[in-house]
Amino acid sequence: MGLADLQRRDARIAELEAIGRRNRTRDQDHELGRLVDARDQLWRRLARRIADARTRARDLEAYARQVGLPFPESATHG
Repeated sequence: MGLADLQRRDARIAELEAIGRRNRTRDQDHELGRLVDARDQLWRRLARRIADARTRARDLEAYARQVGLPFPESATHG
């Protein structure tokens, strides 16, 4: 899910919440629940996913250096 998708989801959550619990239909309540659950799951997993991506990036950087590929310092410190 890309950033634009996340922003659309969050905007939809805000729309549904703005309607108010008493005025939302049952389908809207279910949609809101699904969207909030998906958002919460993403946030719970995010730190782990970032850590995993950093580990993979370090591994690729080390391999690039090992095989002699030019790898500028600014790629990791900028």
